[in-house]
Amino acid sequence: ESINPKKIIRLMDEKKDKMKKIVEKLSSLKESNKYEGGASFFEGKKGVITILNDILDEKKELWFYGSRKRAMIALQAYPDNFVLKRAELKIPLKAVMSEEDRGDPTMNDKKVYAISKMKFLKDLNQIATNVFLYGNKVAFMTSGENLAGIIIKNNEIVEQQRKIFEILWNSAKK
Repeated sequence: ESINPKKIIRLMDEKKDKMKKIVEKLSSLKESNKYEGGASFFEGKKGVITILNDILDEKKELWFYGSRKRAMIALQAYPDNFVLKRAELKIPLKAVMSEEDRGDPTMNDKKVYAISKMKFLKDLNQIATNVFLYGNKVAFMTSGENLAGIIIKNNEIVEQQRKIFEILWNSAKK
């Protein structure tokens, strides 16, 4: 004997109600669990793109040091999309980039250039990890074969990375 189709709908509604309650509980747990620090690890292309999206979502001034050229090899066109999206969101950038990044067409886009301060350092050529400082977070991202990244939310680490950035900024060339 077959089941009345209305019973299936009722069962689905019950499951939907249960799921709603679970989602509400998870949401309240997430709210009560807001931490002052911590680290999140990401792997692969999707993981690294998640980090770039977190930077865009934060909408805070971005400080960067590393090599865009290496990231372009690892992520194909995505870094360009990120740079243009950053300009669209009017997120200012202060960057120490590898000398081999000089003349990068995306970075010279009018909208991008208007909100970006860039200097170049030969010592960053071929560097395989990029560092992003934004808000109260620092993200480290590899550009090699095994893409990975980590976001650290810790004031002491962010402060130390800002000091390292300043040292690089002061020794870089326009």
